[in-house]
Amino acid sequence: MFRHGPFTDMRRDQLQKYLQRTITARVSVTLDDDRRELVGTARTGVDKIAVRLHGSFLEAPRQVLRALARFLRRPEPHLRRRVERLYRRTGLHRVGDGTGGRRIVLRHRGRYFDVKEVFDDLNRRHFDGRLRAFVTWGRRTRAKRRSRSIHFGSYNW
Repeated sequence: MFRHGPFTDMRRDQLQKYLQRTITARVSVTLDDDRRELVGTARTGVDKIAVRLHGSFLEAPRQVLRALARFLRRPEPHLRRRVERLYRRTGLHRVGDGTGGRRIVLRHRGRYFDVKEVFDDLNRRHFDGRLRAFVTWGRRTRAKRRSRSIHFGSYNW
C-alpha cells in the first residue's frame, strides 16, 4: 500500500508544480498504489486537470515526466502508452512492488543527508543529468559482534 507522509506530500507538491508549469493548466495530483491504471485523468474545468498517479511517479526521471506532461496536454491513447512504456523501461514498476518479489523501498532521507539530493546534484554537475539510477539508504543490520570493515555502498543492476 502507498504510504503518505510529510516528505511524500512535499514531493507530490513539487511534481504538481512541475506539471502546472509545463502544461500551463491548474493540476491537482493524487497518489495511489493502483498498478493496473498508472495514470488517470479528468478535466475538472476549462484549465483544470485532476491527475491520479501511482506513487512511484515521485521517483520518475525527467524523461518519464516529460512524456507524462505531453500526455496531459493531449490525452491520446498512444501518448498514454508511451508514458507506461517509459515507466516500465526505467524500472519504476519495481518500486514498492507488492507481488511477493523483493520489494524495493526507497529511503532517501538519512539523519544528516538526503542521498537523492546528493545524487541529483552530482548527476547534474558532472554528468549533465544523464545518469538514471534509484538511490536509497541500505538496511541497518544488527550484527552481534563489531565488524572490522565498513560497507560504503552496493550496486544492483
